[in-house]
Amino acid sequence: MGADDGPLGPPLVDVSRALDLALDSWAANVQPRIKQVVSRAAQPRLVVADTQAWVEERRPAAKKAVQSALDHARDVRNSRSLGEARGKLRSVLRQTREVRAAVRRCCSSHSRVSGALQPLERFAQSLGRVLVTLFFFNQAWESRGPYRYCSEQLRAAGGTSSGLYVPSYPWGSVLFVAPAALLCALGVRTRAAAGLLTLDMVREDAVLVYRGLVALVANGMRPNELMVKKTAILGCAALVFVGAGKERTSSSMAGGLTDDDAPPLPSRRKSAALLVGRLLMAALFLYVGSGQVARIRHRAELWSHKVDPTDGHDNNWLILELALSLPFAAGYRTRHVSLALAGTLVLEALTAWPFWRFRSEAAAGAWALGKFIHARSHFVTNLSVAGGLLLLSGLGAGRFTVDNLLAKKKE
Repeated sequence: MGADDGPLGPPLVDVSRALDLALDSWAANVQPRIKQVVSRAAQPRLVVADTQAWVEERRPAAKKAVQSALDHARDVRNSRSLGEARGKLRSVLRQTREVRAAVRRCCSSHSRVSGALQPLERFAQSLGRVLVTLFFFNQAWESRGPYRYCSEQLRAAGGTSSGLYVPSYPWGSVLFVAPAALLCALGVRTRAAAGLLTLDMVREDAVLVYRGLVALVANGMRPNELMVKKTAILGCAALVFVGAGKERTSSSMAGGLTDDDAPPLPSRRKSAALLVGRLLMAALFLYVGSGQVARIRHRAELWSHKVDPTDGHDNNWLILELALSLPFAAGYRTRHVSLALAGTLVLEALTAWPFWRFRSEAAAGAWALGKFIHARSHFVTNLSVAGGLLLLSGLGAGRFTVDNLLAKKKE
């Protein structure tokens, strides 16, 4: 063995050479391709120019194929016998296949545009899924609050309960809800995890509906806004469950130029799930919007009672949500309305529920701490519902929409 064949000899030289080759390959092949993709994504005009060039290049071939098919159809109509018509019909079918192939080649530029938008759509769907799971993370974190507070009070009392009620530890939220939310956020076992989150929301919303009905019958109290928002979260969790199924092969954001390229409508069962999720979210927008209209009508009376100016319930974003809720519930221009509502919810969360401003006051007492937790719950819930709207904009609203009815009338 030579002098350079020690523990740090030729093996180290081989590793260094391999690293050099890998870096050279990266600089020569991968890095220019990444720069090209980034530059194309940053300049949409280049994609549009490529689309127009491809369409113009293949338009003559498509026109020729269509004209040939029409000539054969006239020839079949003028046939003298059934056998002659059958033979000519086979020829027409061959020409039809050629037309379809030419149209697909002509629309390959559209596929390139769809391919450029597919990463954006996948990112929007992933972002929507992560935003929905924020509610469940916050719920699991808040469920530990009463237990921690009562435990600290118990330790301060020297370990004697002295009539102090200490709730049990929220094992269900910590061991099941939070891990399921994490799996959904990561896109791992999404369908099973989303099913667990949906069942958890069904259980919680059933309790909330029961308590709301009791309060309405006994005291005439209407449900509060946060309760209705939690009901909308059930619709968002259902959308995560529906979206975790078989993905489409084409981009719903890009749309299709031909019937062959257009994404098919989902099944009736999936469309029913999309309808339920949409209506649960629409109920939230109708509720908060109508409440804001009532506040505007009685604003002078409310301000005479020294209403807290930092109260986030009184914000005019709710009027815009009310205006958008009607086309959203009907399924008219669902994707555009969903994106508009998602943006409105994010703006409302940032302007009406900035919980971080109350963090310094949270240590002042139980009331300030409750205000901080209340604002954070509204902030997270707004973002989660916005995530559900992003999911709906990508999944589509399904069969039971005004959009689908108008499309059938056009056909």
